[in-house]
Amino acid sequence: MSVLENLRGLEERIDAARRRAGRRDAVTLVAVTKGRGPALVREALEAGVGHVGENRVQEARVKWPALADEFRRRGVRRHMVGHLQRNKVAAALELFDLVQSVDSVPLARKISEHAARGGRVPVLLQLNAGGEETKSGFELDDFERQLPDLAELSGLAIAGLMTLAPLDAGEARLRAIFGGTRERFERLRAELPGHPVSHLSMGMSGDFEIAVEEGATLVRIGTALFAGAEVATP
Repeated sequence: MSVLENLRGLEERIDAARRRAGRRDAVTLVAVTKGRGPALVREALEAGVGHVGENRVQEARVKWPALADEFRRRGVRRHMVGHLQRNKVAAALELFDLVQSVDSVPLARKISEHAARGGRVPVLLQLNAGGEETKSGFELDDFERQLPDLAELSGLAIAGLMTLAPLDAGEARLRAIFGGTRERFERLRAELPGHPVSHLSMGMSGDFEIAVEEGATLVRIGTALFAGAEVATP
């Protein structure tokens, strides 16, 4: 299967999930390119991908220069989807258009400080909605308590929420996690009128259809998009 064939199949499945949920709003596929070199990323762009995501700043630093002209020509949006260390914030803000993985107040403050002279940085706040000890993200109780401080950071434009579900979760648990995050997202839009709250990033290759049915507006897909394509490391 080519990347183009995989993408068309994924788009059909996303559209079917939207119809099952009675949704008319758009769902955007973010192509997660971890471990894929510039040639495969370019193939995804040529297939029609308009949003790309990377897990690590250092990998983007290696790959993005070879793709910079194509990114600009196609208007590609670049997403940071992995854990972001505070000492990598300055580099990340030069490489990415949206940081999906703001998982702590100290990280949010660091981003805001670096953004002070350049306007507000669009971010998603990452919830640990599954309550996993090994996952980053705000615990739900902590999030409610810390949200007022996050909302006051002048360098942040809070654009929504992101969550990761356990890889081994069954459908019932996935729906509880994704549905609960959607409910929190809907409240967030009402609570933060001064922020552009519009994105709900949920779902990856193994669970994106359930995520779409539960309200995801962004799905982060790498494995299913590049299945059968040669992995080319940078």
